[in-house]
Amino acid sequence: MNLQTDEAMSSPVDGLAAGALAALDTIAAQVDGHGTLTWVDQHRAVSLFGLALDPVAGLPMTLEALDTLCAGAVSRARDAGRPIRQRIGRLLEFRYHPEGLVTIRRLGLQATDRRAADAGAATVQRAIEQRRLILLHQPIIDTASGAVLRHECLARIVDVDGAILGPAMFIPIAERAGLIGMLDVATLDQALTGMGRVAGLQLAVNVSAATVADENARAAYLQRLALSPGLASRLTVEITETIAIEDLDVASHFAGEVRKLGARVALDDFGEGHTSFRSLLKIPLDEVKIDGLYVERIDSRKEARAFVRAIDRLSRELGLETVAEKVETEGEAAELRAIGVGSMQGYHFGRPAAPEA
Repeated sequence: MNLQTDEAMSSPVDGLAAGALAALDTIAAQVDGHGTLTWVDQHRAVSLFGLALDPVAGLPMTLEALDTLCAGAVSRARDAGRPIRQRIGRLLEFRYHPEGLVTIRRLGLQATDRRAADAGAATVQRAIEQRRLILLHQPIIDTASGAVLRHECLARIVDVDGAILGPAMFIPIAERAGLIGMLDVATLDQALTGMGRVAGLQLAVNVSAATVADENARAAYLQRLALSPGLASRLTVEITETIAIEDLDVASHFAGEVRKLGARVALDDFGEGHTSFRSLLKIPLDEVKIDGLYVERIDSRKEARAFVRAIDRLSRELGLETVAEKVETEGEAAELRAIGVGSMQGYHFGRPAAPEA
């Protein structure tokens, strides 16, 4: 099993980190049925937990030693009936969940890169404080009429030199530095401000798993939304499938509070990772966004058509609207119309662009 990590590995220390992950892959097959290790949503493991490695910390590099560490954490978690977090050093970590899941991630940058990481965090924080965060809009189209239903807001940062920074340039930094809640609230604030200026404008904003999981960040987000009761009805808050998987109860409570304040709630990227249909039952939702993985070439992929048709039918029976993401060709759009998906979003209908004045 090949576990993907957050960052490219290049230094000697990184090489050891890669070796530890390879060892853990082997360990995963050795734990008994009382603590089966199951890799969860590998590409999104940045928000989960695991085993940390740093040669300076004296981590034993034998498979047996790593096996002992894993088994010990599993045993303690099972006995305590709660999640157990095991961390050694500074680079990697793992968490065992009593239901039998273990997740692994890179913790952060090397000590030698700490200065650069701190500088990156300061840059992001200044950009938010100086209101250099901007929102591009991408249209979401009604399948039947072709009319624009709403726009999804996609955050960008304007650097001091005027360059536009995409999310890959600042969101990982914000996550590591604990600024993602601040970023989410700033995004929400700009969306609400924009709707206040344009009558009838409907927008959708994303909220991160870290914000939903953190009590203080979650409270700040809901407090900001509560300040604009007249605008909330035109807002959709998109939570990711990953949030629901990590903590269904917290995700459900957050979604319920958002809806109490008058906004809609969408489950974003449904089907991208370790799909849980419990999310559709437990979380108070208005909309399901079908991940673009299943939309790509849907006009020529039988399995993709079957998946989208099933999700669309189930969602409708639950009273939920559906949106197909990443629609890029007329062939894909035609197939989605034939299925009856409620709305569509993607480059075929419009790329992210600055909102009209």
